[in-house]
Amino acid sequence: MSDRGVIGLVARASRSAPAHWLIILVVCALVYWPRLGVEGLRSTEGHRAIPGWEALETGRWMPTTMFEAVYVRKPPGMPWAIAAASSFFGETEFAARLPSAASATAMALVAFVFASRWFGRPWGLAAGLGQALMPRFWSPGRTADIEALLCVGVQIAAFAMIHVLVHRKSTTTRHAWGWAMVGAVGLVIALLAKAHAGLPVVAGVLIGACIVKRSAAPLANPAAWGAVLLALLAVSPVAWAQLHAMRSEAAVSEDFSKFLWDGGRFVKWLIMPFAAWGSGLPASLAVLFPWGRDARRECEGAPTDLRPRMFGVARCLALGFVMAVGVYALAGVTNERYVMPALALLPPLVAYAGRGCAEFFTPKRARIARWMMLGAPAALPALLLAGAGVFIARLEPHDARSSAREPGLSLASSLPDGCVLWADAWVNAKPELLWYASKRASSEGRDVRPIWKRREIAAAVLPEIGTMLLLKDGEIERYRAAGHAGRLELITQGAADGTPFSLFLVRP
Repeated sequence: MSDRGVIGLVARASRSAPAHWLIILVVCALVYWPRLGVEGLRSTEGHRAIPGWEALETGRWMPTTMFEAVYVRKPPGMPWAIAAASSFFGETEFAARLPSAASATAMALVAFVFASRWFGRPWGLAAGLGQALMPRFWSPGRTADIEALLCVGVQIAAFAMIHVLVHRKSTTTRHAWGWAMVGAVGLVIALLAKAHAGLPVVAGVLIGACIVKRSAAPLANPAAWGAVLLALLAVSPVAWAQLHAMRSEAAVSEDFSKFLWDGGRFVKWLIMPFAAWGSGLPASLAVLFPWGRDARRECEGAPTDLRPRMFGVARCLALGFVMAVGVYALAGVTNERYVMPALALLPPLVAYAGRGCAEFFTPKRARIARWMMLGAPAALPALLLAGAGVFIARLEPHDARSSAREPGLSLASSLPDGCVLWADAWVNAKPELLWYASKRASSEGRDVRPIWKRREIAAAVLPEIGTMLLLKDGEIERYRAAGHAGRLELITQGAADGTPFSLFLVRP
């Protein structure tokens, strides 16, 4: 094939929607799906996966439990998603992480679809790749945690709202409510994943729409508020059951205020907005373009209203990000990790910057955009893809050393058939230690029953004879101070992630 033929084929592919879908899916497959089931559960993964597996085994979906204790620190969305994946792939690390990988992939496709509508092809592809290759989402998209599921829900809700409030030219009520229903679905996903954690982004988009429209009319849009109300109604039975479970003294719940205002973290609070913007690099660089006199002049004299509408959407995305970060800051959030949902607004801005660079930016702004893209459209994605490869091959296995899988598998040999195993601090810190131990014992034909005994161990209550206790050093001292040292026979000792543990048997 001649060079011209090859160039023509590439040019046609760049305008082909199926080719764009394929490119994004391939990139997501390379970034989010390799080695999902290789490393053991670590960090907070066990707190999401084990309640899902218990729901699948017991058929009790509300409230969620972990080692028989009611566990309602977070809404049940992620455990339910893990249970659904595990019903097909078994109780494995791959199934636990699949919902996050699927959510990260869906985010790239959602960014592509909306950006293509707002800024045209092939620029929607830039948004999809900007989302797929954003380094801040590599880890959340590859771990059994909440953030990826939360962010895809927030993204769907925010983009649908922007489409209704800013981009939509038609005044057809049916179309507005259709997009509002899409937003309601996204909001339900976000609420089930992490309750109100994504609502600052919705608030930021509403404020941004008002600024763009120079009117408070978006605040009175019936479709937007209808979507919010429908989402709240849809999750209200789950919320009611969750609140009812949290009232129980035995329930393990969480005080959200500890993540908010704290005078000792004032400096971190001051730098949080800048850290949040930095965490979205390189896509967050595109936030700089929908501002200033040149940006407004680029819309003047346009033959149609397409360019002003693109500018309006871009400004709403940028303002929505800034306002959302501001709302998080006003709530007292100091950790940029909790502002991650706001980053979901950034990728379509990459499409705006790409189209502007090619068509209507001033020469100076176009040079800046090309410099940010390293001089060629494919250069930055290639560099980020290489960075993702290093993350997957080098950094992630290093982090996986904190997993308690190997100590748990070794602990299993010390657990006899029919034993009941009490634990508290180890469930709170590394629940996978008990899970791997009980599963290995089960695979060897022994029945082991781990139970989270929070209040009992905190009060140094001695269980019945034959029960086993998995304790940290501080808990051992507590039992000694209570005069129970003579009743505890040391069976074995070990360490998980550098922290020692001891297994005791209660004797007469």
